Amino acid sequence: MGRLGTVLVVGAMLVMGACQAPAPTSTRPALPESVDSIPGDHGPAADAEAAEIEVPLDVVPPYVVIRTERANLPTRIRYRTDILVQRTYDRDELITVLVDAATQTLRARRDAAAAVVFAFTNPRTVGRVYDTGRALVSRDGLGWKGDGSFVPFLAIADEGKIYLTLGSALSGLEHIVVRKDSSEKPATGPGRELELGPTLGTPPTLRASMTVISSVWLREQPSTMARALRLLLPGTPVDILEGTATTNGLHWAPVRTEDGTVGWAVSSEMG
Repeated sequence: MGRLGTVLVVGAMLVMGACQAPAPTSTRPALPESVDSIPGDHGPAADAEAAEIEVPLDVVPPYVVIRTERANLPTRIRYRTDILVQRTYDRDELITVLVDAATQTLRARRDAAAAVVFAFTNPRTVGRVYDTGRALVSRDGLGWKGDGSFVPFLAIADEGKIYLTLGSALSGLEHIVVRKDSSEKPATGPGRELELGPTLGTPPTLRASMTVISSVWLREQPSTMARALRLLLPGTPVDILEGTATTNGLHWAPVRTEDGTVGWAVSSEMG
């Protein structure tokens, strides 16, 4: 066989070998699919070595409840709450806020057997992977699914306490256990005030009827960190009630919607 024939045969063998070689496989493990997954929490449950503490602060720092909605397991009623916190909060402030949000979720949802709270610092990422922390709690000590644990979130037995994870779901995490009885401390700070609603008098006095000029949040208190009740769209008719407030340079007015919901909105967005 000539030199050209040898080259052709060797080339053909190399091509055949390349076609028959198995495709390379990735060594990166795939995330397990969970039948009980919730958007906002990704990845397998981690074994937690958690320190047990009491709530560090007597006053709850302000935070915004973005939404509370029911999770999808018909045999066990659970709720998920998303909250917005300030990026500057230190460890003690974040722990106090997470414990309060979890406790308030169970109090507000009397049918809830368990609740999970996700904390975010960026409004644009709410509903995705939490970037600040998470709280888990049950009413009956049976965990998330009723099996006594908080899998798929956390591989830890439910002993009737509040289970916190500080940090991002995609970065380093710190696990903390908080005794429930320590979350009952009375608090008189702004965090509690956000949950009480506007003090408008009984009954509130109508000052004017207007329409919303541009989209504005209706909030429980005259503060951008207060809980958002709903988004008022342009053209929405509202009643402006007696009373005003000014916080951080913004002027607020007490507002009542057509369905009777009362809250505070930035007055410059209505006319």
